[in-house]
Parts: sequence; structure tokens; C-alpha cells
Amino acid sequence: MNIAFFGSPHIAATILEAVHKRFPVSLAVTQPDKQVGRKQTLTPTPVKLFSTRSAIHTVTNTSINRFIEVLRKKKIDLAVVVAYGEIISKELLDVPKFGFINVHYSLLPKYRGASPVQWALLNGDKETGVTIMKMDEELDHGPIIAQKTIPIETGLKPVSTIADTTASLLDKLTETACSCLINILHQVSKTRRLPPATPQNHESETYTRRLIKQDGFIPFTTIQKAVNNEQLSFSDLPQLQQEIFKSGLRLTIGDLSGGAISRSAGRFALHNFIRAMYPWPGAWTILPNGKRCKIISSRLISRSPEFDTRHPELDSGSKNETKEEQMLKQALVLSNSERIQHDTLTITEIQIEGKNILNNFAEIEKLL
Repeated sequence: MNIAFFGSPHIAATILEAVHKRFPVSLAVTQPDKQVGRKQTLTPTPVKLFSTRSAIHTVTNTSINRFIEVLRKKKIDLAVVVAYGEIISKELLDVPKFGFINVHYSLLPKYRGASPVQWALLNGDKETGVTIMKMDEELDHGPIIAQKTIPIETGLKPVSTIADTTASLLDKLTETACSCLINILHQVSKTRRLPPATPQNHESETYTRRLIKQDGFIPFTTIQKAVNNEQLSFSDLPQLQQEIFKSGLRLTIGDLSGGAISRSAGRFALHNFIRAMYPWPGAWTILPNGKRCKIISSRLISRSPEFDTRHPELDSGSKNETKEEQMLKQALVLSNSERIQHDTLTITEIQIEGKNILNNFAEIEKLL
């Protein structure tokens, strides 16, 4: 079976490598080299780096006619698309014998578009997944061949549980995608046809857009309110979260009547925002002194019984306690002693422009 692979970023390269080990890929199609970094060094995509190293015939963006010519010359049976970065035209879709299939990191029809992983985190979802669909000419619209659900770790569990970020969730989804895709390729290789596909429920569709650097901005006053257990209003939320809610997608932030958000929900929304923005575009704010400050990570401490100070993991006698766990225990004891009846948000890692990363709780508290 002759396979073409369309993709560009690291997640696509990881999947390409997994596929190529079992089904030698005949053709890789990726985005052109781009200028990267302060020195604007011309850099190939991760997919091109792997395909070149593996002696896979590689092409970048070219004319439709040239693409069709290459696909036909290679006698491509099936094309696989993973974060390619361009819409595949109808003319191309019809060339491979079994068409094109796309790997998408959401449970379609939810979160179509460029940023499904970030949207799932922004919305406080407890699960997401991988969808493999047969492509048609519309964006993430084709019938579903397979779906696999995975949980999203929110961090609202014992202190040792780390909340997922976009980075960690991408790793989990990529591992799941490799397994699902290879299973489908085995079926196609054996039966010489695609597995049955189920049309999407288009009435339930939601869309995401490509993120820009400005999307990571959090007003400094919002951060101060959140870490000081003050109530947030809807207008306090980062602009991106306001945009998502206004677009019709329900953010998991409670009642918005009168513009108010419950204290716990407001802090949960901000925590979700910080982890959704990591590693890019990154959550950031402007300090009162005018310095730009990256908000790298945060933790929520729940008021549920499992977080009582009597929990074994919070016992002062616990061994192998990390610096972060000590900091979180300190914050939790404080919240219990003051009888705060809401979750507590703790900013755990920041970086002020021109400075090293700071993860000392006392120092962060002084700044925020």
C-alpha cells in the first residue's frame, strides 16, 4: 500500500515516524522552510527533517497540478493528514484510491479548526480525544472512521496530581493517535478498503481559531484578584475566554447573570487559561513596573475533603516532598486556617523579562 503523509509540526513528525516503521511511506508533503528565531534562520518543518533523514520523497507547497502529478506518479493509495496547515482541495482529495484521512485532536464535531486542544482546556473539559475521519472539502467535516476518548487531568485531585497543559495533552493525544491510525492502516491493508464511516452531527459543531501571541494576555488586576480570593467578573477574564463564550460555546465558569462569576469558577477559569496557553502563546501580563511577565504554571487547591490537611500527602512527616508540594501545603494550611470556602489559586512559576524562571512561592507572592 502506497501512503502519502501530509503534515508539518512535531506531532505530525511523531506520527509519521510511527507509521513509517510499519507501513513505509512513499511521499511526505509539508510546509516550506520558514525563518525562525531572532536570527531568522531558515528552518525546515519537523516532518521534513524526519522524511529527509528517512529518504522519503518530500515536497512542499506547490501548484495543485504538480501535487496531482506527484500523487499519480507515486500511485498513492491513501493519504494521511496530520496538522498539515492548509486546506486540501477537492481536486487532490479524489486522486488517491482510498482518498484522504485526517487525524484531529478532538471528539468531532466539537472543536473543529486549528486549536482544539487549547479550547478543551480553556473550557475546563474533563475529557477529549482523537478523531480519524475521511476528508471532504469542508473543514473537519467528513464522516468519522474512529474515535478514542482520553481523560484530561484538571489537577483537582491530591497534590501529587499535575494538571494537563497543552504540551502534556498533545503528548497523550499523539500517543493515542498513533495507535488508532496504525490500526486503521492495518485494516485498509488487509481489506483494501476504508473501514465504515459515520457522518458527523453537524448541528453540534463548534469551531476554534488559530492563536496569536496577544491571546495569552491576562490583566494584572485579574491575577491579583484571583490569587487574593476576590470575586472575578466576566470582564475580568482574558479576552480570549470572553470571545469563546460570546461565540456561543459555554465555558465551565458557572452563572454569568449580572456578569458575576462564582469565586471558585473564576479561579478555575484562570487556571484553565494558564495551562491552555502553555507552551505557546504562553500566558503573560504586564507588571506595575511595566515589565512583561510570563505566567508559566498554576495550581488549584480544592476545598473538598480529600484536600484536608490530614491527607497523608500533606502530612508534615511526608518523605520525598518536592519544593512545589511544600509550597502548596503552605497555601492549603493558610486557606484552611482562614476558613476560605473556595478553591485557592496559586501561581507556581513565572518569568519576568530578562530574568530566570522563578518558582519560589514567597518571591512570587511578593510580586503578585
